[in-house]
Amino acid sequence: MTPADPRWFEGFAEQRLNVGAVTLRVRTGGRPDAPPLLLLHGFPQTHVMWHRVAQRLAPHFCLVLPDLRGYGDTDKPAGGPDHAAYSKRAMAADVAGLMARRGEVQAARAAAAAGVPFTLSTVSACAIEEVQRGTSHPFWFQLYMIRDRGFMRDLMARAVAAGCSTLIFTVDMPVPGTRYRDYHSGLAGAPGLPGKLRRGLQGACHPGWAVDVGLRGRPHSLGNIAPVLGSRSGIEDFFAWMRANFDPSINWRDLDFIRSEWRGPLILKGLLDPADALEAASMGADGIIVSNHGGRQLDG
Repeated sequence: MTPADPRWFEGFAEQRLNVGAVTLRVRTGGRPDAPPLLLLHGFPQTHVMWHRVAQRLAPHFCLVLPDLRGYGDTDKPAGGPDHAAYSKRAMAADVAGLMARRGEVQAARAAAAAGVPFTLSTVSACAIEEVQRGTSHPFWFQLYMIRDRGFMRDLMARAVAAGCSTLIFTVDMPVPGTRYRDYHSGLAGAPGLPGKLRRGLQGACHPGWAVDVGLRGRPHSLGNIAPVLGSRSGIEDFFAWMRANFDPSINWRDLDFIRSEWRGPLILKGLLDPADALEAASMGADGIIVSNHGGRQLDG
């Protein structure tokens, strides 16, 4: 790629930041008091691809433009036979280390500034009310099918009270998926003292992140679910709740229950068959999202 012309990023700073596994070349600029906005490049570009867009966004955002691992002047670790060093998981971990705590609030602000919808998950770190306080624009809410219909009813009522304009009802997640990256990282599959020690060691190896997210980013919980767990607020408690409460018996009749509690626009997420799309429309859905939850929930 053609080297960056110095005039392309006037007013931007360039630095190299260690995010744990690699050191990234990062260019930052814009308004430091504005919502942060992360701009990621594709193959085979570097962050330079954003030079025209960055100048237009700079008056409105605090911009972060990294070169991903293996690109530009960022570290280029050995690939290995399984290419794990260049997996999406590894790259995502790199750039996550650049960003700060309470991510859903920041994402909602960035989406509002860009004029696009932001959807808050049922299992988000930030509760509905926290995101409402953090942004002046309405956002959407995503809901799973949960065995406890009373809890679902309460979630929808909270979303209405927070001014959520649209409900996305996920129908393609009858059971929680096996997230191998969580087992690899120690986030899951390591209960009790061994898991705490492993996560503590990881935090100690990344002191900047540990202070910013680990200490200043509390509470470390799934904000919308925390009220039903009470004092049982550890990582394993949340995973156990998800395994026990996601409802695999979901069927079309459940849409009547959703519609009885939600009067606004309703979008069904997880339809793949045209016949299902037609059925959804006939039952009052205002839109669909074609997906299979990343293909990780069920074979095929």
